[in-house]
Amino acid sequence: MKIVNLSWYQLVGVLILGLAMAQAVQAATCNQYKAQVNQALYAKNLSKLSELLGTLKRLPDCSDAYLDGIKREMSNIAAARADDMVRRGQLQKAKTWLQYKYAPVNVWMTQTVRGDIAANKQQWQEAAMFYNQSLDLMADPKPPRAFPC
Repeated sequence: MKIVNLSWYQLVGVLILGLAMAQAVQAATCNQYKAQVNQALYAKNLSKLSELLGTLKRLPDCSDAYLDGIKREMSNIAAARADDMVRRGQLQKAKTWLQYKYAPVNVWMTQTVRGDIAANKQQWQEAAMFYNQSLDLMADPKPPRAFPC
């Protein structure tokens, strides 16, 4: 009877150890996602970048600087797409590209496009505000700013 009990405890111990090892193997690191991030950046795939950003934010080894860099690139891509929509006169589509999901931080390009949208609507004060914010961001691009959208 004691041999059976001892074997049972050994079996439970091995099972617990195996589960712990499997969990350690499955633990993701920031480096494991860099190829996917680079591929999505190259393809300018904002949906994939948004998805990856959500995952990367949960990883303890992803630096704030790396995450901020991804957010800036996303915002630049979104601003370029929005600018193209403004040039085509598609202001509502342009505003869609400037939503937080695609443009998580305000960079000078996002604020310039927001100014262009306001100017097209002849909302001159709002346009001036966005253009001024754009100039401020050009002068000091490091800290992401929470300007009104």
